[in-house]
Amino acid sequence: MDINHLKEVTGIKTPSPYQLTLFEEIQQQVVNLEAGQQTTSIFISALAGVGKTTSIIGCANLIPDKFNTLFLCFNKEIQQELVKRLNVGKKAMTLNAHGYSVWNSYFRGVNNGAYPLLDDRKLYKIGKAAYGERIIPYWKTVKELVSLCKNYGAVPPTIANVTPVDNQYAGPEFYMGLMKRYNIFINPPDRTTVFNMATKVLEKSILQEHTIDFDDQKYLPVIKRVANTNIPFIKYNVIFVDELQDVNKVDIEIIKNSLAPNGIVVGVGDENQAIYGFRGSDIEAIARFKSLFGVKQLPLPICYRCPKEIINHAQELVPEIQAASFAIDGEVQTLDRFNLTDLDVGDMVLCRNNAPLIEMAYRLIGVGKPVQFKGKDLGSGLKTIITTSLKFSKLANKRSTTEDIGNVSITDAMAALGKWVGKEIENFRKVIDVDYIEQEKQLMDRFKVVETICRHSNGFTVQAILDDIDFFFGNTKDNDEEKVILSTVHKSKGLENDKIFILDRHLFYQFGKRAPLEWQLKQEQNLDYVARTRAKYGLYYITTEGLTD
Repeated sequence: MDINHLKEVTGIKTPSPYQLTLFEEIQQQVVNLEAGQQTTSIFISALAGVGKTTSIIGCANLIPDKFNTLFLCFNKEIQQELVKRLNVGKKAMTLNAHGYSVWNSYFRGVNNGAYPLLDDRKLYKIGKAAYGERIIPYWKTVKELVSLCKNYGAVPPTIANVTPVDNQYAGPEFYMGLMKRYNIFINPPDRTTVFNMATKVLEKSILQEHTIDFDDQKYLPVIKRVANTNIPFIKYNVIFVDELQDVNKVDIEIIKNSLAPNGIVVGVGDENQAIYGFRGSDIEAIARFKSLFGVKQLPLPICYRCPKEIINHAQELVPEIQAASFAIDGEVQTLDRFNLTDLDVGDMVLCRNNAPLIEMAYRLIGVGKPVQFKGKDLGSGLKTIITTSLKFSKLANKRSTTEDIGNVSITDAMAALGKWVGKEIENFRKVIDVDYIEQEKQLMDRFKVVETICRHSNGFTVQAILDDIDFFFGNTKDNDEEKVILSTVHKSKGLENDKIFILDRHLFYQFGKRAPLEWQLKQEQNLDYVARTRAKYGLYYITTEGLTD
């Protein structure tokens, strides 16, 4: 292969030996595709900070325009970056947008051009119509089970003209597996009721084609693809899939059904950055991808983000990661004492849990340091547990929303929250056939966050708590360069910063009295690895106890 030609076409002037090997393999598969010979798909094992996007853009530049090429990615930010950098003619879409485009084309074709209606409250409306007020105490769990069924591609056994992924049918045995896998607690006496409700809601959701929710965008075209052969999956000669470690079973089916005969799939991912197993991603996604497409695996192990000392530290968890030849030394330090005034705006603090970050936020504000939290979903979650606990203690009625509870006193609200959390944890621990480690940890973390906000609040009612929640989590689009950035490790994935401070590292690998499942231990190690590989200059371990003002 002509190396100078590869450099010119890919746009990378000084490719690493690993990148050159990758480009040569892509070029060879393009030759095979053009000649009508058997092609081989590729899995790129792209470790943290390796310039993944630049490398796959280089690969894309090797694909002739005559071949239909699609990039599938997880979030809108990455999709928008790819659109800016890809050559005209190569399409970049999120997986959901691609699924929606398929379903939209099918639906309009059989409904005289009418569009399906997007409604995030679709499941709730179905549940309320079917069961009335009876479903309210069980709604959160019913919704979670239905959503996971859609991520897995499972269908009720009672519906015709649908085809499940991997022959998975929604029923008691399948639901019990989801409970075990995702730490879902259901009181044994309530299980039959919840399972029946989930199955009924899933059935009606499948039949209600004219209205779709977020999960339906991928789920409906996949489960109806066999019975409805006119579902228009556009076929692509080459498909790139980003963040492969985070895909679910339905995503894999979307990819498979979008690939032209003898097409090439290029999957890009890092098994060591799979941290969303609790959220529905398939912990065996990469292994499933390799098996289905018969790929050739190529490594991208050279990290261009982290200094040598940080790479040495990361190699304790992932020995394959390498520092770039030109990397600076950098530093990794454990600081027994740390003055908050030494944090500069733009610095980033990461923590396994939210509660220590909230405590630190109040202290930073106290010394005149503005803060910015990454991710706004915690705010809605905090409001939910406050509202739920007040309903549990009869301080609010079943129909109350967050707007209705502002006048309850903080003292009464904390007493109610404490009782509700205690009851939930008691329920977690009395059932020995299900592992609730992560759910218990998340619940206790959120309780401690609310407790911290109450302790620092200047008000006397729940409204003061809600105002502080909005202050911290209501606006996440401010200029990070003007604030100290606070983030859980989960929210930091894909981010980088010159200096990273890891707060309370002892919170990693906390599983309580029960031994963790193998996947839980692996995901905790992956979290640790993600945290260690965000810094471009220095990585500093600090503790709440060692902070000074």
